[in-house]
Amino acid sequence: MFPYHHIPKRERSKETETEKGATPLSPSDPRFSESVHPPLVDLALYRALRNRPVDRRHTASIKWERHLLPPGTPPPEGWIALSVADMDFPAPAAVVEALRRRVEEGLFGYTYVGDGATRAVVDWLLRRHGWAVDEQALLFAPGVIPAIALAIEALTPPGTPVVVFPPVYGPFYRAIEAARRKAVDVPLLKEGPAEAPRYRIDVDALRSALDETGARAILLCHPHNPGGRVFTRDELAVVAGLAERAGVVLLSDEIHADLTHPPATFTSLAALPEAAGRTVAFWSPGKTFNLPGLRIAYAVVLNPELRTALRTALERLHLHLPNALGITALEAAYRHGEGWLEAVLAVIRENIAFVRDAFARALPEVRVMPPEGTTLVWMDLSALPYDEKELRRRIVDRARVGVNFGGEFGPGGAGHIRLNVATARPVLEEGVGRLIETLRP
Repeated sequence: MFPYHHIPKRERSKETETEKGATPLSPSDPRFSESVHPPLVDLALYRALRNRPVDRRHTASIKWERHLLPPGTPPPEGWIALSVADMDFPAPAAVVEALRRRVEEGLFGYTYVGDGATRAVVDWLLRRHGWAVDEQALLFAPGVIPAIALAIEALTPPGTPVVVFPPVYGPFYRAIEAARRKAVDVPLLKEGPAEAPRYRIDVDALRSALDETGARAILLCHPHNPGGRVFTRDELAVVAGLAERAGVVLLSDEIHADLTHPPATFTSLAALPEAAGRTVAFWSPGKTFNLPGLRIAYAVVLNPELRTALRTALERLHLHLPNALGITALEAAYRHGEGWLEAVLAVIRENIAFVRDAFARALPEVRVMPPEGTTLVWMDLSALPYDEKELRRRIVDRARVGVNFGGEFGPGGAGHIRLNVATARPVLEEGVGRLIETLRP
């Protein structure tokens, strides 16, 4: 297994004007375009993240110690986990320091989300995405999927259908079921050359589903998991138009928004004027800064009526108060974590290129979908002469590599696997090498 290396703290960069407490820049401000440019990458931090594996055994990691493994069974010797979508990188030093100070206070009573954290969210959305959001539009929750399930329950009539676009993140189906609604599949269409396929929304099928099923909500994953699509503003506008025509609510899981890769650009569905009044957008610093275990998320709800309904649902189950340490981590990450994020993005983008190149050279039958966002790489193995059972035997039992198999993602997922490349390069190289070796016919 890979040895543990402590990643040294980097020197903290100077605070931006917003971090010092100044009023956020308006899109009309001539300095605004400069404010959304990312900072220079900290090379020392980048090299540490890229080259130094972190041993996550014995940390109760679901990815490394539970996923795909029999209950109570430790991982086999040499096990490599490239599955669950968290990162094998320590969180930003500023977050760790903020949490240390918070823990040392020794007070862990019920904690509300204060002005500092709320303002940090608003400043981040403006600075990073050019999206001006009022603080009143934010609702906090202990996770995106619980918030989605409650939104479905609060904003749609009992038993009505909810449209999803498979292959898609498996917990969407469980959230719909938990809300006692029915999922209606509108499978994404695959287009483009074999070496660089991508998904797009089947507009005709979506129109038919809305007309024929009585669906009252559309649940979108944007950026898309597992395929990595960052839907364009034009694509989103078409979905918004169909939603308006049918009078349905739009629910957009945007948890991967901060992990968008150029030349793609991210636009929140809720930022479109034609969609804002019927959209709930779900965000979290969890994926962005590797904080999912701290259980904090938020919804951006511009329509006051929708916001009131969702707030009532959250309060009814006492889910409007997130984890106290999550609140601390959110504020520290959004205020001081941007340099860390840029270093991580540099590693992820390099790792994506490595995976694509490795399979193109050694096993071109495997079609790798280049992600426009996320840390995830979706791979089509259907040209190989193996069924799902044989794929599992070769990948899990023989190669000792953890992946997500396509069946987890609904229709269109069979014959695929999903790799999470948010790990150090030595780990990824070893894992990809084993996959290529074991998948060769």
